[in-house]
Amino acid sequence: MKRLLLVEDDHAIRWSLKRALSTFFEITETDSALEALRFINEGAEFDAIVTDVSLIEGGNPSGLVVASQARKELPRAAIVVMSGQILSEMAETMLRDIAAAFLPKPFYVEELLAVLNESLLAAQGIR
Repeated sequence: MKRLLLVEDDHAIRWSLKRALSTFFEITETDSALEALRFINEGAEFDAIVTDVSLIEGGNPSGLVVASQARKELPRAAIVVMSGQILSEMAETMLRDIAAAFLPKPFYVEELLAVLNESLLAAQGIR
């Protein structure tokens, strides 16, 4: 089973996504960018990372930092960034370099599954 790191600070969203995705992935979840970075930097293997951009942790890294570090440490991982906020041009440019996809909230779980599937196939060189 593919391994997925889910980084979302909203408990209800994280719970819903974990419940929906657990049929397809072995999920490691966290509400903290710092904990996500620790998993990545300590060598945890993930096939996919799904992270929110805005993680409410006063002064701590954003989901963009998580995505960027994941791209460096796990170059073949499918990285999906999600946000309920409008992103700046700088953030959108950064996203194009590090993430397979961006999903604006709200979205349907089926949309996330489709993006993850497409991104995983691309990472394997199938697409």
